[in-house]
Amino acid sequence: MFNYSVATKFYLLEIQKKQVEKVQK
Repeated sequence: MFNYSVATKFYLLEIQKKQVEKVQK
């Protein structure tokens, strides 16, 4: 079973990356 906390952490990191890309453009 995949660790939910780890999945959430990666999910939040991906959202932050997308938000940073929007700000930089």
